[in-house]
Amino acid sequence: IKFCWLARGDEDIAWSLTQGLYDKTASEKLVSHAAGVLIAQEAGAAVADFDGKDIDWSAGPLLRNNRGLFASDPSKVPKLGLVNALKDATVTSEKEYDFRCEK
Repeated sequence: IKFCWLARGDEDIAWSLTQGLYDKTASEKLVSHAAGVLIAQEAGAAVADFDGKDIDWSAGPLLRNNRGLFASDPSKVPKLGLVNALKDATVTSEKEYDFRCEK
């Protein structure tokens, strides 16, 4: 429903990530996002994974070729700006995760 709120203009961004930014595994389920993302795209939303790649809907029941998923209103939250912010946050998250694991 979050993607529908975005399409309706109630939100500027919607995203989904099952693990923390430090986790590079892909475990988002196609059936959980396909319909909502389609509605958001039809309303003009930009859609990508957290690395800025297009979503590979042909990967099967799990979106295993993508890390996370976001949709945004490109007039308010540019895709490239969000991807760069996520890259910076991922680096910090990975460092913090490694530090916690060392304890």
